[in-house]
Amino acid sequence: MKITELYQKIKKNLSVKVLNTLTLTLLDAKKSNNHRQLQSIHQLIFENEIPEEKDGNKLFMELVSLAHPDRLEYISGEVKKAYEKGDEKTLYFYDRVLTATESFLTVPKSSDRFNYEESESYSWDPEDFDQSFARDDWGFTDETIREEDSEFNFIRAVKAEYLGSLGFAFDLSDLSSLSGEVDLADYGIIDLDGLAYCLSVTSLNLTHNNISNIHDIMGLHNLKELYLGENQITDISYLGELIHLEILDISDNEIEDLSPLLNLTELQFINISGNPITDNLTKKELRKRGVIII
Repeated sequence: MKITELYQKIKKNLSVKVLNTLTLTLLDAKKSNNHRQLQSIHQLIFENEIPEEKDGNKLFMELVSLAHPDRLEYISGEVKKAYEKGDEKTLYFYDRVLTATESFLTVPKSSDRFNYEESESYSWDPEDFDQSFARDDWGFTDETIREEDSEFNFIRAVKAEYLGSLGFAFDLSDLSSLSGEVDLADYGIIDLDGLAYCLSVTSLNLTHNNISNIHDIMGLHNLKELYLGENQITDISYLGELIHLEILDISDNEIEDLSPLLNLTELQFINISGNPITDNLTKKELRKRGVIII
């Protein structure tokens, strides 16, 4: 392709819509822990070996910093300068950036939530196990957490995710032992009772539930990533306590005020799309700090 044709192609493709599509694709891969997809996009854009040594967070931030919609004017200027200098390498680089979402195949997560054949079935007898596991000997106290049948709450979602249909109960120590990444998207969760005990969780995905009150999140000071998109949230004041939060998705809620986010000095990325935001001053201040906002 001649350099003029390449330049005209880039100019035609360069838009907020295209950059937003790529950013949302990256965010979806990040919150679903699809590290392989992030690697594939990185490899496509940079034409290098798959960067195994980079974790998902570093890959995500490197890619989203390159292509988020706020960089439209910068990218446009770089493309123009490259054309004027006859710099085909830079032009082809931005061409790959702008066509990334249509050029790669969706790569499945390295470890799916469930990995079994539907035809498989399992059965067990309590006598097959050591006596210490007999239910009558578990000694649950009044602190044992039991969910209400009338609603699908956080505890029931945890049980469904980690225990499936096994009839075990969760107590406080079980919830306290949860750590690292917890993905409870699409469970229809109404309330977050019990979440306050999950102090070691660093990444929490609660996308596409029925959550309106997020009070129980405020004490999770180890959270670095939080995904709350597609819920019914209006008040995010409790998020101001999450001092180590780096990535936040609160898209598609009913949020107007973003001011609690000014307390989050480590925040790097936030998705606020699909909200009736009226707080433009906070958005301006966060951008001045270098926070990527879509």
